[in-house]
Amino acid sequence: PAPAAPASAPRPAGPAAAFRAVVAARPQAIAISHADGTRIGYADLLDRADRLARGLTARGLRPGAHVGLYAERSVESIVATLAIMLAGAAYVPIDPAYPAERQAIIARDGGLEALILPRTAPLPDWAAGLGQIVRIGPDGRVDQHGTPAPAPDGPISPEAVAYLMFTSGSTGRPKPIAVPWRAVMARAIAGGYAAIGPETVIPHISNPSFDAATFEIWGALLNGARLHLVDQPVLADPARLADELTQAGITLVFLTTALFNRIAERAPKAFADIGRVLTGGEAMQMRWIRAAAAACPATRFANIYGPTETTTFATVFDIDDVAIDAAPIGRPIADTTAQILDRHLRPLPDGVPGELCLGGAGLAHGYPGDPVRTALAFVPDPFATTPGARLYRTGDRVVRDSRGRLRYLGRRDGQIKLRGHRIEPGEIAAAAQTVPGVAQAHAMLRRDDDTPRLVLYATGTATPAAVATALRGLLPRWMVPSAVLVLDSLPVTANGKIDTARLPAPPAVAADPVAATGDGTIDRLAAIWAALLGHRTFGPADNFFDVGGHSLLLVDLRARIAEGLGVTLAMTDFFAAPTLADLARRIDEGATSAAPARPGAAADRLDGRSRLAARRRRP
Repeated sequence: PAPAAPASAPRPAGPAAAFRAVVAARPQAIAISHADGTRIGYADLLDRADRLARGLTARGLRPGAHVGLYAERSVESIVATLAIMLAGAAYVPIDPAYPAERQAIIARDGGLEALILPRTAPLPDWAAGLGQIVRIGPDGRVDQHGTPAPAPDGPISPEAVAYLMFTSGSTGRPKPIAVPWRAVMARAIAGGYAAIGPETVIPHISNPSFDAATFEIWGALLNGARLHLVDQPVLADPARLADELTQAGITLVFLTTALFNRIAERAPKAFADIGRVLTGGEAMQMRWIRAAAAACPATRFANIYGPTETTTFATVFDIDDVAIDAAPIGRPIADTTAQILDRHLRPLPDGVPGELCLGGAGLAHGYPGDPVRTALAFVPDPFATTPGARLYRTGDRVVRDSRGRLRYLGRRDGQIKLRGHRIEPGEIAAAAQTVPGVAQAHAMLRRDDDTPRLVLYATGTATPAAVATALRGLLPRWMVPSAVLVLDSLPVTANGKIDTARLPAPPAVAADPVAATGDGTIDRLAAIWAALLGHRTFGPADNFFDVGGHSLLLVDLRARIAEGLGVTLAMTDFFAAPTLADLARRIDEGATSAAPARPGAAADRLDGRSRLAARRRRP
């Protein structure tokens, strides 16, 4: 068996002690920044979080309780996350953009006893029965009523649950993963994948419901670094993102593979002043690493890998040779072991493919409420010297090469990784089979034109449009298929399994013409959507993000509108007017408010910047 990575340095007794030690050492240092000029110091941040924690305690919240966090990334969400920790509770992020039914499942299966949400957010229907509803203001401050109770005494146990993160589940429901503070601190402090200290600046670009936020928030705040909030419209525009990364002085960043590829394609010099760039979530395409490395020779790039069950990161590969055909996922990071085992959990020699099983301090507790699944996924570690140690069976097939590096080969099952999200096709199929008129359903990822597309095949009397509309109300946007095909039957093999090789490819653009509405701009814009998304028809009320669109497509959409309709829209226009009718109205008005700089402007500015500063602050 492979040895564990070197153990990290000793860590403080718990997260509250670690954070308070950071504040005591640098009370006036900036903890949170934003492009609008917001600057929050560590002492101020602790004061806000501590007052909220005492308010939660005064309302009867007990240590170990599960608290829902219903907010996008913001000052409010960071203050609330810290406050929940200081109160000794566990946070459960709930994306406000999720369908209401999925939110309700997370609230119910997450065992919420309280909910924190922005003061201006409408209360979801499913939250009406919760005992505590706490609203927090846009500045991260809360109104205190009565006498605040003292914060809980004593350190937080390393084995106490830090958060529940819900991922796609093969049974048709999102499944919760309970992650302890022991795992969070193992990754945040001396994790072995990057050096993080007071001079480090990390952008907060991940959704709080995505486990990369663990690295961003806790990696920054438990090391005295600065966390810089990045708005969603900025992420959709590589040129604007390049500007912001530079102006904010970012030194360390994690990007999903899809987002990294888009930036490397559109604005590769965006990384020029960043010391270290981590990317992962899907198989890496070396052409984009080569493009970024050629434009940013002083920047270090790394391929990083890790399931949610191992707390964000588990292995890392520093890319020191961009000429390689495929990047390995590397070696285990600090306090992590990596074994390659056969189906009987016996070790395999180098060069023989097998299942990657991970152990060490970063392991989650398991799946709350599902002891059977937990026992199947988290097995006793026969190679460990510590009693009770476990291994997590990732389901990923890997091989160790002659240099001791792990190479990813694919999945043992049908799980999909798309744009940084882990997707179980079974959950999509199960949701589709609840739609009236659907008899059978099968979801899969296709790459017919080298572009990954999530496709659903169904049988029955339901129309593709009806199925797609229903799924938008049942699944988060990133799980909604970009194409739905209803067939007379699903082809099967001689063994009775679905024969995926015989399933037809969805057309890039459906043969039927786009339905005319009589509004010239709407019809022309609908044709652009159809060409970009591969759908047949759209109605005026259709929302771009609900019909298969996502933020990474906005640059292409913006370019096609500029070319085809002669109007240059700002990225903020697409978020402010996401429906076909509203966006057409903005086009008719010639909306150009807050238009970003021309593509390449950020790169031009980066050319003139000194690389010396980047080298000095390199993590």
